[in-house]
Amino acid sequence: MENLETLSEQLTAKAKIDKIDALGVGAVILGSGKVLILRRKADDTFPGIYEIPGGGVDEGETLPDALKREVYEETGFRLKSIDRYISSFDYNTGKGRKREFDFVVSVEIGDISLTEHDDYKWAARDELSKYKITPEMKKQIEKAFQ
Repeated sequence: MENLETLSEQLTAKAKIDKIDALGVGAVILGSGKVLILRRKADDTFPGIYEIPGGGVDEGETLPDALKREVYEETGFRLKSIDRYISSFDYNTGKGRKREFDFVVSVEIGDISLTEHDDYKWAARDELSKYKITPEMKKQIEKAFQ
């Protein structure tokens, strides 16, 4: 993806202007017409919800760096490329507003290693309704299939 650093800077600057309290990233990983979704553990926030791999952006970290780290931490997969920016959405964390920036990525797929989730599925687009997914996350996944 060209100008990824510039895009990252622009998105981060806009979030600051919008007084967003925290930033997050999400990685849509597609393979054989399916998307990888992970289920949050029962003792976590949003228990039982399926989501794409992702998480918070650390202080001083760029969006691409956060994507690379989060994909590896949550799946064990190594990021090969960030292919396309999808869009963002905001939500309330209980500690303020968080903006999640979602991207379609390519990874080196191997054995999955779950650390923060208790299940995963490779779901086809027409199977998404079978899983407990927030409306915002479902919209992001749908956009990735387009």
